[in-house]
Amino acid sequence: MNKIQKNEIKRKFVHLLSIIYVICYIYYDKIITLIGLAIVIFIVIVFENIRLKSKNINNFLKKIDGFYRFNEINKFSGLIWTLLGSFITILLFNNKHIIIVSFLYFIFGDASAALIGVFIGKHKIFKKKSLEGSLSCFIICFIIGFYFFNFKFSLIGAITAVIIEMFLCKPNDNFWMQIINTFVLTLLSNIILWKK
Repeated sequence: MNKIQKNEIKRKFVHLLSIIYVICYIYYDKIITLIGLAIVIFIVIVFENIRLKSKNINNFLKKIDGFYRFNEINKFSGLIWTLLGSFITILLFNNKHIIIVSFLYFIFGDASAALIGVFIGKHKIFKKKSLEGSLSCFIICFIIGFYFFNFKFSLIGAITAVIIEMFLCKPNDNFWMQIINTFVLTLLSNIILWKK
């Protein structure tokens, strides 16, 4: 296992901790979850500002493998975009069921795409994205969707997740995956039946 693979495993382990606010949203109402996310976002922004202004702190964190990507050393980390995506999704949409599924898509679908892509991704299809990583994202998202939805919804949700993960990289795919997946599934729920 090379250094890139080890770092990706560490990053995706941290990524999986996003399940914490999914669990919070399951057990608490919209307002409490939004307040909690707003507090966490504020703390992360303050910390990131301190880090970027302090060479000592930044250099120390830079030495911890997997803590920051190379392109995050001198700018805000992707964590802020992930948290903002969750906050905006909960703020804008009301179907708790669909929101939770969209969160699970980005937590597990994105993680599988990155890990499979790094370990066995040999066929590049767009920039650094691999066919193997994208297929794993699709499969994971489809399985998650099929547990909650019918076949048609599961299929559309998984395809949407893969497209976002593959093409919408700026500012962050985790930001867009939550919002757009929830939007697409909410739109579809007004057109076709989504329950099994």
